[in-house]
Amino acid sequence: MSKNKALVLVVFSLGFIIICGLTLLGYGLYQRASDPNFKLFNFKNKSKIYDNQVLAKIQNKNKLIPKKIKITLSLDEWVRDVKTFKNRLVIHITTDLKKDRILILDTDTGLIITSISLINKP
Repeated sequence: MSKNKALVLVVFSLGFIIICGLTLLGYGLYQRASDPNFKLFNFKNKSKIYDNQVLAKIQNKNKLIPKKIKITLSLDEWVRDVKTFKNRLVIHITTDLKKDRILILDTDTGLIITSISLINKP
C-alpha cells in the first residue's frame, strides 16, 4: 500500500511542476506580447562578460597576423582576381603572356599556404 502512496505523490508532484511551468510560460508569452523587450531572466552582466571574452579572443588572433604582407610582383604582372573561401584568401596573378599563378594565403596567420603556377603550352 505504501508503494501506491509514493507513486501518487510522484505523479502529483510532477503534475504540479508541469502546471507551474505552463503558468510561467503563459506569463512570459503575455508579457512578451505587451512588451517586446521583456525578459523573464535578465542577465545583464553575462553579455558584458561574453563580449569581453570574444574581444580578447579576437585581439589574440590579430596578434598572430603580420601587420604588413608583401607579395612581390614583376613589372609585367598584376592581380587579376581576389577571392575568399572560409579562412583562405585566393589571389590570381597574371601577365600579358598568360603566365598565371595563384597564391593561397591563410587569413589567420597571413602566410602563403601554396602557390600554383599555370603554364600554357602551345
